[in-house]
Amino acid sequence: MPAMTQTTPQDPLIQTAEIQDGAVTNAKLADMAVDTVKGRATAGTGDPEDVATTGSGSVVRATSPTLVTPALGTPTSGVMTNVTGLPTAGLVDDAVTYAKMQNVSATARLLGRNTAGAGDVEEITPTQATALLDAATATLKGLVPAPPDNTTTFLRGDATFAAPSIPAQATQAAIEAETNEDTYVPPDLIKNSPGVAKVWGHIAAAGTLNAPDYGISTVGDTGVGVRDVNFTTAFSSSVYAPVLGVMGTNNGTVDVTSLTTGDITLRAWDVTPLAADLEQTIAIFGDQ
Repeated sequence: MPAMTQTTPQDPLIQTAEIQDGAVTNAKLADMAVDTVKGRATAGTGDPEDVATTGSGSVVRATSPTLVTPALGTPTSGVMTNVTGLPTAGLVDDAVTYAKMQNVSATARLLGRNTAGAGDVEEITPTQATALLDAATATLKGLVPAPPDNTTTFLRGDATFAAPSIPAQATQAAIEAETNEDTYVPPDLIKNSPGVAKVWGHIAAAGTLNAPDYGISTVGDTGVGVRDVNFTTAFSSSVYAPVLGVMGTNNGTVDVTSLTTGDITLRAWDVTPLAADLEQTIAIFGDQ
């Protein structure tokens, strides 16, 4: 039987090799302060230390740790991976950027909710968005109705499409009678108004017609001071009103020697009075 080396508590030099494995109980270890664990917080290798902790409960280990109301403080930065159940109340207002949101699944999408009742935000197509919006009315803004399949209507103030109300063209008879009606007069019919000259022109002393003129087909020089003015369009009767004048430095007059529905003959007189070749002007009002 091998010899045994006995030591007493008073022996200060107990060899650790002589201590049996698993023989030192927790009770034999030095007392520890409350809320401390055995470890080493000092840099480098050295004796175990009583490391202070905060909080309460069990020590969290690497496999499936569960933190119960941990006081993590306010981290300035960090990367969280596989974090679930993060309380949204802890997020700072306005901190989540567009880039942090999930990607939209396709182009031309709006975020909202089309499904009935409260719930998660959904992607809404333009067709769905159109169905959600109010229709425009005569007093409220909103979506306009679908346009008809033509190009002859317009959108009215009451948010409906309608064909425009275009006035009809006035007839020659209505223009001549100056009828009070909602019609329009095209340029080629303005001449039919009673207040518009049907013929006008400037005849030179030599008997030629100066441009521009209107309603005169030809001018004939048939004698001294005599001019025969032929109309492009005949008057409806010989009852019409010629307005005549003499131009130039010499004083004189002009009068009508004859008239028909298709022409009028003028004669100019100087102050003598004798017939003279003078510049003459003419304007005629009447019905054609």
